[in-house]
Amino acid sequence: MTMTLELYQQIREDALGIEQLEIDGRKYTSKELKPVKEPTAECLEVTTLTGVVDYLEGQFDGHDIRDLFCHVQSPKKVTIRSGLIGEFKQRDSVIRAEINFDHFEFGRWYDVEKFNIALQTFFVDTPASTLILKYVGNMIDSNVTEYGDDGVTQKITTKVGAASVQNVVLPNPVKLQPHRTFTEVDQPESLFVFRGKKADTGPVFALFEADNGAWRGEAMQNIKQYFKEHVAGLHIIA
Repeated sequence: MTMTLELYQQIREDALGIEQLEIDGRKYTSKELKPVKEPTAECLEVTTLTGVVDYLEGQFDGHDIRDLFCHVQSPKKVTIRSGLIGEFKQRDSVIRAEINFDHFEFGRWYDVEKFNIALQTFFVDTPASTLILKYVGNMIDSNVTEYGDDGVTQKITTKVGAASVQNVVLPNPVKLQPHRTFTEVDQPESLFVFRGKKADTGPVFALFEADNGAWRGEAMQNIKQYFKEHVAGLHIIA
């Protein structure tokens, strides 16, 4: 019975067509309408900022730079968009650069070998990263002990030269530059809490972000500056 009633109501609505109503001074239609919008081209996809610059400089589709703007959506995503077009005020996404690469997992505990490999792979080489690699790579004792009464400072035993050993205090916090945005711009430097502990399989180490995501704003400003320097006249929102 319900199916029959629903079918009847549908047939009746189709027969009556679309009605325009006014309720409390506002206009409504008896059916939902879908606008026929201006056709837009499929957005081009690239993985580098250089690709975006090459496209804009080549003027392949005849776009005027003055009619476009750059939307820096995140440290890993940038879209070139058009101004408002058509009666329904659409925006055309012209080209987009987005990166999706492997990265260091902050808050994850790595064993010594994996930590060393990750630090060399996913970070810019700096004095701080070199020091951490030296300490962790030369460990000769699996223990990571607390040092002092602040609940933060730790020390490990490392090899020094061919025959001697020493206890060293782990640097904490540390300033490092992970690869987290496009390679064409500087990687922001951030503070990290560096911790170690003993696990069943041996010592493990981890880095914990300590800047509350402030690096994101810096990375986006670096991207904005990149486009200012490489594409004259382009409006940029970051």
